[in-house]
Amino acid sequence: MDARQTEIAAFSRINRELTTAATPAQRVRAIGRNHDLWSILLKDLGQSGNRLPTPLRDELMRLAVWSMRYSIQANLKGLPIEPLVTVNTNILEGLKLQAANAAPAAPPDRLRAVAV
Repeated sequence: MDARQTEIAAFSRINRELTTAATPAQRVRAIGRNHDLWSILLKDLGQSGNRLPTPLRDELMRLAVWSMRYSIQANLKGLPIEPLVTVNTNILEGLKLQAANAAPAAPPDRLRAVAV
């Protein structure tokens, strides 16, 4: 599985968990895993070896911080999860488009745990 496929799998899994959480405990877990995913991505985006163009990397870092903050507030205050699902869906669509148009790359080991 290359990097994009791993990211696609991770976002797909997290969105599935968010949208199917039927109990408060499942909701908390799904939101926590969403936070974890974005935390992993933020760390990867901040590394000097990240090859994304700087404007895209900066925007994704801002989005990661927003998603992590919103995840915390969603758990603390019971905010709706739809904004998280929408952001993740938009990222997922972009990743799928990239995957259709690009060569494979090696995924960060940290993402494999979220994807499976």
